[in-house]
Amino acid sequence: MAPPRAGPALALHAPVMNRALRGILSICALLVTGAGPGGTVVYGQSATRPAVRRLLPSNLQVDEARAIAQRKAVLDWNTKILVGSYDRAGHHSPKWDDAARRGLMMTARVWAADPDRPPDAVEQAWYALSTAIKQGCDDPLVQYIEVEFSASDYLKLVTAHRTYAALIKLAPEPYHPYLVARAMVESASTLSDASAGLNRTEWEPRRQSMIVIINRAYDMLPQIFSDREMPVTQLVNFVSDLHDPWGRSGADRMQRWAELERDFRQVRAATDPVLDILRARMLADSAWDVRGSGWAKDVKPEAWTEFYRRLADAEAAAARAAATHVSDYAVVRVMNAVALGLHGDSDELEAWFTLGKRLAPGDTYPYQARLNSLQPRWLGASEYDVLNFARRMVDTGNWNLRLPMLMITAHEGLLCGCEEELRVEYFSNPLVCSDVLGVYEKYLERYPNSAWDRASYIKYLAGCGRWSDVKQQLKLIPADRLHVGAFGGQDAYDKIVRKAATVAR
Repeated sequence: MAPPRAGPALALHAPVMNRALRGILSICALLVTGAGPGGTVVYGQSATRPAVRRLLPSNLQVDEARAIAQRKAVLDWNTKILVGSYDRAGHHSPKWDDAARRGLMMTARVWAADPDRPPDAVEQAWYALSTAIKQGCDDPLVQYIEVEFSASDYLKLVTAHRTYAALIKLAPEPYHPYLVARAMVESASTLSDASAGLNRTEWEPRRQSMIVIINRAYDMLPQIFSDREMPVTQLVNFVSDLHDPWGRSGADRMQRWAELERDFRQVRAATDPVLDILRARMLADSAWDVRGSGWAKDVKPEAWTEFYRRLADAEAAAARAAATHVSDYAVVRVMNAVALGLHGDSDELEAWFTLGKRLAPGDTYPYQARLNSLQPRWLGASEYDVLNFARRMVDTGNWNLRLPMLMITAHEGLLCGCEEELRVEYFSNPLVCSDVLGVYEKYLERYPNSAWDRASYIKYLAGCGRWSDVKQQLKLIPADRLHVGAFGGQDAYDKIVRKAATVAR
């Protein structure tokens, strides 16, 4: 018999949260923010936040017709550089063309945040592309995107090697420079991820490799900037991703601003408002680099001063961009980061959230950003703010955007920074199991072929001790759709399979 499904009465509202869960969350709050049960330390008082406001949600007057046209242009552009480019310059064969096109078209819908895409769009894209490859497809674009979608199925260093190998094949092909530069950034990022914890001697040659790859991507910026049809938000996100390896390594990404601005002005006017939104995003990202992700009490006074200064400059640049309506949504995304750090006003962040949903109804970023801002370590009064928001998302029933899945994100976020022992205890609690498993059960009733989500469901079933169900669910995943990454990697998958095998029928 199936267990009772999660419903509003079983959500982790204050009256039903037990002492064990409260204790775990209190410990995690201490680990992450330095705050005790009596209150959360978020920013500290070492510097004064600027009082002058340059951009509020009410200042952004949205033109609905323009917003609709921009959303259509995003999907059209991604379809052109993926499907259109493959049709023009890809490696073709009747054996794999259909699968390759299906995978690339679904990828375009994912990258464009098409609000009508299926909820398992990423898995569908991966499966179509991997099918094309099994049928003999040697097209570098198909192979690169398949590598990107399957990254979690491999050890981090293996993923770094696979990504670099795909990049080497893609670079000389006549595909859009954004695709090649994106692969370069992904190659550097995966190498960085695979290098955590290395000593200086081991790290240095990898760091030099990353620098070479990122500099090659920088060389392509004038070509990318020259494409006036490239969606502004996608361009801004790419530039942010390009500089993430610098930020993660402790370098100041703003040191490269002059070079980036020079490359931009080679092909576009100095008065082009896209430059303002690029500057705003760079400043906001670098501000958070300066602050760091540690405890507020450990942030140095001079870091607070620089943090606030850069966010204020980012807001000023975003206000200039907003006046031109070059990309209202790109402005909203920047202001989420600015408002969280500079103003600390939950009502304002709710307004930016509402604007983001309106401008980009297919993008989950506004929901993710709002959920993060409600964490107790930021602006939420307690864990109940996070879980109540997640419950609102479950109640939307919007499976295309996977909004009910934010219940899982919410629980995972509350445990951010916790030791594995506490995580195991938390996710084995019946109240948490009811919340998490209930969402997956509703989803899999509607989309039974979603193998990635079924695998994730199995992982949480195992954590809840429901091994008979684990054994039955494992049988429902076809071998050619198995993603071990959904289990947490090959070792975690093997461990679950071995344990399930010992369970009697």
